[in-house]
Amino acid sequence: MLYSILKIISKIYFKIFYNLKVFGYENLNIATNFIVSPNHTHWLDIPLIGSILPKKMYSFAKKELFENKLTSLILRSLGGFPVDRGAVSKTSIENAIEALKKGPLLLFPEGTRSRTGELLKGKRGAIYIATVAKVPIIPVGIVGLGRKFIHVKRTKLAVYIGKPFYPYEVFDPNEKDYYEKATNYLMEQIKECIEKLEHLP
Repeated sequence: MLYSILKIISKIYFKIFYNLKVFGYENLNIATNFIVSPNHTHWLDIPLIGSILPKKMYSFAKKELFENKLTSLILRSLGGFPVDRGAVSKTSIENAIEALKKGPLLLFPEGTRSRTGELLKGKRGAIYIATVAKVPIIPVGIVGLGRKFIHVKRTKLAVYIGKPFYPYEVFDPNEKDYYEKATNYLMEQIKECIEKLEHLP
C-alpha cells in the first residue's frame, strides 16, 4: 500500500518538476524478473527507477538504517533489505535471490554515487547475483540527476532502458576472468544508454 502511494507521488513529482522522459520501455516486457542496473549520481535515482518499473522493486539499504524499528518497517514495506556495505554477507546474497522471486532488484554496479557524474568502475555484485539466480540484467542510463542534461528542450531528466542480457550467455562462467569481462560489458551497456540520451536531438 505504502509502496503504491509513493510510486504515484514519485511519478507526479518527476513529471512536474523534471518533465521526465523515458525511452526503451519495451525492454521491460520480459517474462522473468530481472536485475536493473543504472548509473548512480543522486539519491533520487532510487525512487526514479521505482516509479518506472511495472512491478514492486526491491533494493539493498545499509544495515544501520534497519536498527530503528519504525525505519526498518518503512524500508521493508518499500522493498528494502539490509546489507553490510563493508562486507556483503551470504545472507545478503540470499535475500537478493529471494527478492528476485518476487520482483525486479535494483543494483547500482558502481556501488556508490558518482560525485562527478562520470561512470565509476563497476563492481561484480550484479553479475554474481544474476549468474546465481539465473536472471537477466537490464542496463539503464540516467541523465539529469547529478549528470548535466542539456539536449532536450524542457526536459531536465531522462532515462534510457537498455536491452536485457544474461551475462552467463554472453561470457563463459567457467573462465577465470568471467566476472571482470561481464562487469565491464555491463558498464559498457550503461555507457551506451547514457550516450543515446546525450545525443538526442
